[in-house]
Amino acid sequence: MLKYNNLLEINDLYVNFERYAGKAEVLNGVNLSVNASEKVGLVGESGCGKSLTVKTIMNLLPEKRIEVEGSIKYKGKDILNLSHESRKKIIGKEVVMIFQDPMSSLNPVFKVGQQMEENLWWNHYLDAKPSSFLKRRFKKEKREKLRNTIIKTLNEVRIPDTERVLNSYPFQLSGGMRQRILIAMALASEPTLLLADEPGTALDVTTQKQIITLLNELVDKKDLAILMITHNLGLIRETTHRVYIMYGGNIVESAKTKEIFNNPLHPYTEGLLASVPKLTAEGVGEGIEGTVPNYLNIGTNCRFEPRCKYATKRCKNEKPKMFEIKPEHFVACFNPLERGDKHA
Repeated sequence: MLKYNNLLEINDLYVNFERYAGKAEVLNGVNLSVNASEKVGLVGESGCGKSLTVKTIMNLLPEKRIEVEGSIKYKGKDILNLSHESRKKIIGKEVVMIFQDPMSSLNPVFKVGQQMEENLWWNHYLDAKPSSFLKRRFKKEKREKLRNTIIKTLNEVRIPDTERVLNSYPFQLSGGMRQRILIAMALASEPTLLLADEPGTALDVTTQKQIITLLNELVDKKDLAILMITHNLGLIRETTHRVYIMYGGNIVESAKTKEIFNNPLHPYTEGLLASVPKLTAEGVGEGIEGTVPNYLNIGTNCRFEPRCKYATKRCKNEKPKMFEIKPEHFVACFNPLERGDKHA
């Protein structure tokens, strides 16, 4: 068991982008946590801020015309306030990310082996100077050590014929094979926290199932914590312990996975579950009317109000705070408090 129970803790995270048309206020006070060895899901429609949240954690945002406020604590340290040298000892080594598009995440003009070797070099030999790195010839013993680690990780993700794969360019491999390579690159540094951003979206359903099953097995085997970002509710139900529901840059509900599916309390969560296609005579899911909000000069009301069938005047003028409705079940909505006598 790790010393830090709250491995990752995000508090009041705001991310705003300066645009010529105004300020785009995207993340609007996000709060979430991931405990050691815990599987957590982050669910919501496209454009709700899921990927932006994890990119902020990984320090992948542009440096100009952007405002970031709040804290992102990893093992108690706020990584937003760390120096570049201190941050790179965590990001990419202890905290790693798997992206949703394996083709754009690998450089098409370099062979897989070279990319994996360079990735591992940066993780294990942080004193290498960027200006001389590409010209550096690895010492024989270090190169052999890296090669052995690479082959081991490729075997772990069940890639056969590793020599052929290492000598191939990404475009010579299938999408499923490229995604396995990305998983291997992420796990090679022996991380503690894995951020998976839609790891199966770009794949066909059969390959997607294989990749998710493999990823889940490796997370269990290595005792990792994982934050799974997806809009696939079936995947979340099968693989996570706890779920955060995100809408319009806000966390609107969080609870244990089983509780979310059995007793959704936020209207948006209810709408998401109702949107899932039925395999019975009920047919196609109902869906949610409207679209995600425009973040330019968005205001301070409940961002789901224009699409909510339970909206009241209060929702138009005030942002709801997160309340603990029952043990470990939180919701940011005025209506659940007003609709039933079970909520105080």
